[in-house]
Amino acid sequence: MESDNREAQNDEIVALQSIYTADELRVKEGKPTTGKFKAILALPFDILTLELPDTAAIPKNLRHLAEEKDTNINHYIIKHLPPITLKFSLPEDYPLSSPPDVSLSCSWLGEEQLSEIRTKLLEEWDGDVVLFTWASFLIDDCWELTRLTDCIRVPEDIPANLVGQLCTFDYDYRVFLFRKTTHSCSVCFEEHIGSVCVEFLPCGHVFCKTCMKGFFEVMIGEGSVTAITCPSAKCESSALPNQVKELVDPELFEKYERFLLQRTLDQMIDVFKCPRKLCENFVVKDPDIDMACCDDCGFVFCVLCEKSWHGVNNRCEIKSGKYKDICRIYNEGNDAEIKLLYRKYGKAQVDEIVNNMQTFLWLQEHSKPCPTCKAMIELDTGCNKVQCSVCKGFMCWLCGEKLPMKDPYGHYSRSSGSGCVGKLFEGTVEPEWMVDEFDDHDDALGHEIHNDDEEDIIFLDQFVVPV
Repeated sequence: MESDNREAQNDEIVALQSIYTADELRVKEGKPTTGKFKAILALPFDILTLELPDTAAIPKNLRHLAEEKDTNINHYIIKHLPPITLKFSLPEDYPLSSPPDVSLSCSWLGEEQLSEIRTKLLEEWDGDVVLFTWASFLIDDCWELTRLTDCIRVPEDIPANLVGQLCTFDYDYRVFLFRKTTHSCSVCFEEHIGSVCVEFLPCGHVFCKTCMKGFFEVMIGEGSVTAITCPSAKCESSALPNQVKELVDPELFEKYERFLLQRTLDQMIDVFKCPRKLCENFVVKDPDIDMACCDDCGFVFCVLCEKSWHGVNNRCEIKSGKYKDICRIYNEGNDAEIKLLYRKYGKAQVDEIVNNMQTFLWLQEHSKPCPTCKAMIELDTGCNKVQCSVCKGFMCWLCGEKLPMKDPYGHYSRSSGSGCVGKLFEGTVEPEWMVDEFDDHDDALGHEIHNDDEEDIIFLDQFVVPV
């Protein structure tokens, strides 16, 4: 009988080693009847949701995967839980006379639950080898004994390291499974083993590393670190720093880190960079006023205009080159941007600039400079021969040319050779007397007008130019 037990034990261990990997089943060296089995449970649902009061317990590198559902409610999705470890020792009279000595351990199950599972395992022994049956039960059937659902509300007083273990194991195991399977790259559409692919989370879109290397290099080269998101349309999953580091050169990754640091600092409303090029130390501004003092070089500056501190009562200096930007923000910006304009330059000064710029733009569109004195002239009504109200000189509204004082209309006659022949009233409102005189012909100036008494063709320039 003893030899039968020993043979059955050896055959069972050999069979288990052929079924499970060395990570799943480990047998003590020199003592093959002692070992441990790690059972990763097959959950009866696709995902398990952890409902957390905040994200503090989640490892920093995984917090971007959490989803805020409501105030004090954050969801973190888990697909794989840390294993239940079964330690076994086969007595000499196993399997015929006694079951294996067994103990269970698990980071996320209590002693009561583990005791129930152990009792269930022992009930499975019936005088035959049982280790494979136990392994299968732990993987496929023991979830009901945990008395857990697909959504677990995590209490505030739970040890932070437990949540960290759950999140970290789930992420690492996903990566392990991902690397072993084949995926289709959504850029080149070729099949690749997961070890040469990149998976974006939480969206799950997959791309080969060759395609992503080029994508990362272009984005960092353009300074668009905020655009290093999943290339799939309308997807906002971000690339992780370690994914970028793996694919780009060290120099480019340093540039990426600098951009990330700058973006983070830009989001901190009370941190500014010292404007001095030889310093550029980061400085925390005074909480009450828009002033900061650099601890390294001692430079005291205004955080709005980055010039030397000009006092509370003096507004930031505005250079003329910024007038258009101020008007654009005033007309197109949101309330916060307009408030910042007022805070920086003062409401009266901003309003004056906007009004002056609107006047300037209107003049540019509706008036032209006099070729003699440069005063702006507006065309109201009448013909394209206009007179300056300042110097009394004449100009052509169409081409801007200065017209002679004695014969300003000659510019529109055929003999002038100008490009404005016959265009005295082009683009203007036609005078009523002309419509009546020439019997409603199209734009009488420059068009042929037939005299009822003669065959000769008459041109309007003969009518308007003094003899």
